[in-house]
Amino acid sequence: MLAPGVMLEPRAEVGVGTGIGIRTTLEAGAFVAPCCMIEHGVRIGKNAAVGGHSYVGSGSKICDGVKLPAGAIIAPRTTVRDRSQAKALERFENRGERSLRDASGKGDARSVEMTAGKLLVLR
Repeated sequence: MLAPGVMLEPRAEVGVGTGIGIRTTLEAGAFVAPCCMIEHGVRIGKNAAVGGHSYVGSGSKICDGVKLPAGAIIAPRTTVRDRSQAKALERFENRGERSLRDASGKGDARSVEMTAGKLLVLR
């Protein structure tokens, strides 16, 4: 379902069962797999991809060419700048955690986890 004000540029694709929030932009060649939730005001860059069953919080930015793995959970107002951050997400997910941490390790990290069906954002 696409909310009002969503901008899909040429070759942008949205999978079945995905919800896209108000004022979200999918740039040229962006791909969002099925069963995702993309909140309001998100920008998904050129040729970027969001894996299936993922959540991207309000005001987040997925930069050009970044590929998020399936099941990714991105906290609101987070910028995923490059593939190393997406790879860090995969490593944490393989340990049974779902979090995105700043690749620099300087404490700018935001992590997200599911507890009893509630989304917790730790800053």
